[in-house]
Amino acid sequence: MLLVLVALVFIFLMQWAVYAVQKKAKSRAAEERRLSLTAVEGKVRYKVDAFGNTLKLIPVGHQQFLAQLSAHSQYVAIFGSFAYNAVSFLFRPDAVLAPAYGMLMGLAFTTALGVTLFQTFAGASLARLHTVREKDLAAKGMKTSADWSFRASVLSILCFLAAFSLMGFVKQWTYSNDNQDDLSMTYGWLQLGTSILVFMLVLKGLLEIEYAKLDVNAEIEEDQDEVTYNWVAFKEDLQIRSAATSFQVGNVFYEILFATANPTDKFFTWAYFGLAMPTLGLGLGVVNVVIASQMCYVLEILPTTQKKSLFGLRMRGWQNALIAMYTTSLLTWFGHFGFSARLKLPDLQWYPVGLVIGGISVLCFYWNRIRYITSHFERNQSHDRQDR
Repeated sequence: MLLVLVALVFIFLMQWAVYAVQKKAKSRAAEERRLSLTAVEGKVRYKVDAFGNTLKLIPVGHQQFLAQLSAHSQYVAIFGSFAYNAVSFLFRPDAVLAPAYGMLMGLAFTTALGVTLFQTFAGASLARLHTVREKDLAAKGMKTSADWSFRASVLSILCFLAAFSLMGFVKQWTYSNDNQDDLSMTYGWLQLGTSILVFMLVLKGLLEIEYAKLDVNAEIEEDQDEVTYNWVAFKEDLQIRSAATSFQVGNVFYEILFATANPTDKFFTWAYFGLAMPTLGLGLGVVNVVIASQMCYVLEILPTTQKKSLFGLRMRGWQNALIAMYTTSLLTWFGHFGFSARLKLPDLQWYPVGLVIGGISVLCFYWNRIRYITSHFERNQSHDRQDR
């Protein structure tokens, strides 16, 4: 009850702060109009880059602010809902690590909720302003809060990951209460090992992205080589793949949360849960979503098209790595599904195997077909350059 009251007070203060920024922006814009300091308001110019993308050339303002918020808030809400259900369906509250598990999942949920509410309040506040200048001033006033909102979204996902590392030691492995501790010690290391590996990959990716951003910002515009890397397509690729993981995330997470082990058939139990871990950790987006969201966020805060293109070019290696991880996770997802009937419906154990063989065949066919089609197109490497 106390935590609920604290959360309500925090929500009230956050809404009040956003409203105060909105009121201040309206007052300042009115003062500028009175003093005739704003010469041209709301004028938007456009530019077509080397790839035919139409780009708006506008000062840093409310549109970029909203793009920065949407780069991460739509994904953190998914993790928040998973954390909420993970606490709701805690069937072994007497487990030794249950308090730590519940605390971390609760922190992941409340932080995700705070990020989502901030985006809602900020978007509603901007919508109530009438002029472009007022919106830009309000966005400028909330810029620091938006930066902290992004950090909070990363914290929420990392708390979810930390709680997931403990899930194997607190989840219910059988519908009876027999041998729960023994089964936890046998299979709980799967979640722990997956979480450690994913955390290392995420940390490596975040550090490399931060270093690339600092290097790009440190370079003087006039001293940079001309780079026409299609950063718009690069960002769209990241967003599409992150969105595509949503169903995969929910399906595999709830399978791990609710599925039970078969003590008499250890091989299929290990195979079922073992294949679920890379599907959840690599394809899910604890890697894919976090890294993709971070790169999209950096692309939104870089000031010029030239810097965005250079950053996209330098992150091309991570883009290829994320594609490979996602493709691998699809194959492990198929394999995970193939072992499901043996644990749930033994009479139908060969039915999902046939579906898996067919699904993998179709996936490999289209993958090779796409590679064959794209192999006939000449790659534009004239403007590429090696990282300094």
